Amino acid sequence: MKKSVFIFAAILCLSGLGAWYYTVDQFIMAEELPIPVQAFVQKNFPGQGVSYAKVDRDLFGTTYELYLDNGVEMDINKNGKWAKVDGNYNPIPTSILPARIANYVNTHFTRDCVTKIDQSLLGYDVELSNELELNFNRNGMLRNVDD
Repeated sequence: MKKSVFIFAAILCLSGLGAWYYTVDQFIMAEELPIPVQAFVQKNFPGQGVSYAKVDRDLFGTTYELYLDNGVEMDINKNGKWAKVDGNYNPIPTSILPARIANYVNTHFTRDCVTKIDQSLLGYDVELSNELELNFNRNGMLRNVDD
């Protein structure tokens, strides 16, 4: 009896994992994106449409992967907070950068623009159009520069 209960529980768990697996990375229409995500795109990338979007659900929450008409890729949560914005060598708007980082780049790299920014628990990784990589802590203070 115990053996059959264990087998039934294992089958049930595997079925649940299978169902969970198919909810990960689903393509969705731009109209299906949460309102804060749509507002973020409209505010910071005016005139750009969403070529396609994927929703990624995992244990940590829901993330939307967006691909815009101009080639920009981004990971953003349901509240409109970005985790990564990649301009694919095109400038990304300074309006999405933390103020200290935007000020630092504008002051020290006047001829260059930000083409990519990643946010993590440790801080921000920023790539410039001159291919320099800047690493900032969570407070926006420069930690190092990598060429």
